[in-house]
Amino acid sequence: MKYLLDTSVYVAMAVEEDIYHDQSVEFARSIVNAPLLTPTIVIAEVLTIVSKLKPSELTSAYRNLLKNEIVQLDLKFLQSFFKRVTVVDHLKASDLVIVVTASIHKTTLVTWDKGMLTYAGALCDVASPKTLLSQSIKA
Repeated sequence: MKYLLDTSVYVAMAVEEDIYHDQSVEFARSIVNAPLLTPTIVIAEVLTIVSKLKPSELTSAYRNLLKNEIVQLDLKFLQSFFKRVTVVDHLKASDLVIVVTASIHKTTLVTWDKGMLTYAGALCDVASPKTLLSQSIKA
């Protein structure tokens, strides 16, 4: 299975004080061999937040993100975005870009963001790391 991890998951992994840190790290370990898709907007958001909250982790975060399959937000993306933009109207633009990216690539969006968890299901598979970890334990 291919995953798209949202900014909230990467930040939780990088910042030990984050309430979701342990679960995010555990989830990341559980999918260590799974392909990861990362839109450039997630990279920009993660680097911005980590530079403020945990600057010592910035270089490591950047290097790790670049190991993933990177999705450029280009004209082709915008054409697909245009077709989907009205499907979900309760998300801010950057979150909608991430949701649409997961939709286009038919991948599971993994997030702690309550808005995405509530509304993204109209366009893509979405779950929290906690939910996916509990499903893998049951399987």
